[in-house]
Amino acid sequence: MSERPEISEPQPGFFHEIRITVLPADIDVNGHANNAVYLRWVQEAATAHWFAALPAEVTATCLWYVTRQEVDYRKPAREGDVLRVRTWVAAMSAVTSERRCRIYREGDGALLAEARTLWCAINPGTGRPQRVDPRIPAALLPPAPAPEAGDPAAGKGGGAESPPPPPAVVPEEGRYAARGVSASKTEVHAVVDKLDPGLFPGAFCKITEDFLTGSPRHCNLTHSDGSGTKSILAYLWWRETGDASVFRGIAQDSVVMNVDDLLCAGVTGRVLLSSTINRNARAIPGAVLGELIAGTEAFLEFLRSHGLDIRSGGGETADVGDLTATLTVDSTATAVLERDAVVDASRIRPGMDIVALASGGVCAYDPEENSGIGSNGLTSARHELLARHYAEKYPETYDHATPPALAYCGPYRLSDPLPGSPLCVGRALLSPTRTYAPFVLSLIRELGPRRVAGLVHCSGGALTKSLRFGAGVHFVKDNLHPVPPVFAAIQKASGTGAREMHKVYNMGQRLEVYCAPADTPRVLALAGDLGIAARVSGHVESSKFPDARNHITIKTGSGEILQYA
Repeated sequence: MSERPEISEPQPGFFHEIRITVLPADIDVNGHANNAVYLRWVQEAATAHWFAALPAEVTATCLWYVTRQEVDYRKPAREGDVLRVRTWVAAMSAVTSERRCRIYREGDGALLAEARTLWCAINPGTGRPQRVDPRIPAALLPPAPAPEAGDPAAGKGGGAESPPPPPAVVPEEGRYAARGVSASKTEVHAVVDKLDPGLFPGAFCKITEDFLTGSPRHCNLTHSDGSGTKSILAYLWWRETGDASVFRGIAQDSVVMNVDDLLCAGVTGRVLLSSTINRNARAIPGAVLGELIAGTEAFLEFLRSHGLDIRSGGGETADVGDLTATLTVDSTATAVLERDAVVDASRIRPGMDIVALASGGVCAYDPEENSGIGSNGLTSARHELLARHYAEKYPETYDHATPPALAYCGPYRLSDPLPGSPLCVGRALLSPTRTYAPFVLSLIRELGPRRVAGLVHCSGGALTKSLRFGAGVHFVKDNLHPVPPVFAAIQKASGTGAREMHKVYNMGQRLEVYCAPADTPRVLALAGDLGIAARVSGHVESSKFPDARNHITIKTGSGEILQYA
């Protein structure tokens, strides 16, 4: 066995893991996994990392051929062992790449094997070596370490101690992106951010002049969103159980994803909602439509009973079987608001507290336990937790361009118990998104829109959502809520790193209130009156970057430090 030096693993965000179960076909005459099988696992992990870390327009321009592969075998793997195959790129030249890999047994954490693989970049059209696209090392290689004090590269001379370097910026992780979705929606913002930002560019929603009534004292807000791929989970549940009432929760998700965003901009009433259902009529019958429509009306009545004046303006049901295999459930909400009532998140400043409201549990107006999953990240959550059975039985429920290793690759059926929770896996994933309307209405009524510096609905982008609000600020989130069981199960089943988890999922908190410390006790009390768990999850400092860009530091419950900018 080789005695090469210990392999040094990179920081989280620059390695990738896949989960492997040792099958009977992998076992040789000696009763353990054959040495050749390890080579296959190493290549499967490398392939998964390639497609997870880079967009399709890059991966389509390059093939990789193995030129050399070395494996050090440490301990045997036996039938039924669950393994985590961790891989990363250690170096890259103009046409080659050196990749490292470690294989761990999940049960005891034992290191079973280490591998070093050399690859050559090949042009798909000519079959000849080609230069590596510069986007590839940018996505796969960690940044070079900052020079240490005393290093000639750090500058010359004595004098005052240099300030610490700003946090390293790590690119978006891959499992979520590899499924064709984006937590940050970078490509969307690249277009939208060039448009007219509206009257209050720093507000949570775009706000325009009052085109509806022409009043110079008022403004208009229109917001569109939906339940996302959570409707696929309802479809699976209905097909497995025959219970179409599950779609009422999907109707609630669609409404909340609009209403709670409007709340974050200061809207407290007179909201008009329009709903759109796109369906494949062969797959989605009238009974499902009936539940969606009834669920929407019932939830609007619930909101009215808690003080939010919201009305249905009708909607559209479109039969578009050529466009969707099952259904999508979306809404658009419109409101007129006095300009003085806007909650303008550009007022977030250093010295403020961050009060986070829990996404799960049971509050005063929840009819039952809520897992806290909300309506973001469900594309990955569904595939990470649910078993291959659903891909085989319901092929209409996923994009077949998704790498096979990332499609329904979990250990559970919908009816299986969720570890640490009173809910089964299906009910946890389908927990209707909690609205914070009763809390926000009380908050704005008591403190007024000026003392509420910012409200951030941690939906798309999750705990990194706040990056887009305030200016020249460093968000320090170092006292997060305990991680609900549904997120712990997703992370355990997938091996997804903490960095990606906190960017895709709300991890237990879905609303952040930014306020002066003097107002914090009242904010906490208002949440407590409604039975919503709330805590001071962090604070706001001045940006540490020379260009004063916004950035976030998150300290996880396990003590891991995550940086985003």
